[in-house]
Amino acid sequence: IYSLGISLYILLNNNLPPFSNEYNLPPEQISMAMIHEANMRRLRGERFGAPANADERLASVICAACDPDSGNRFPSASLGLSSMPTLSGI
Repeated sequence: IYSLGISLYILLNNNLPPFSNEYNLPPEQISMAMIHEANMRRLRGERFGAPANADERLASVICAACDPDSGNRFPSASLGLSSMPTLSGI
């Protein structure tokens, strides 16, 4: 569940990990050192905000899936899937 959540996060965050938005730079100007620091913060268990390109409902599901505290994540993939907002207008 965490892996899916973090993958969705990165896809909806301009292909950047959590905390990368804090640099206020275009994605192409974010260095590998900045990405490394962002990943280390995530691995230390710091909570991070919503991905840049997700609406509030989708962001809440993604952030719950990759919560640093495993006890706060979805207990099953089916529960996480049922929490995903439906896509409309497709």
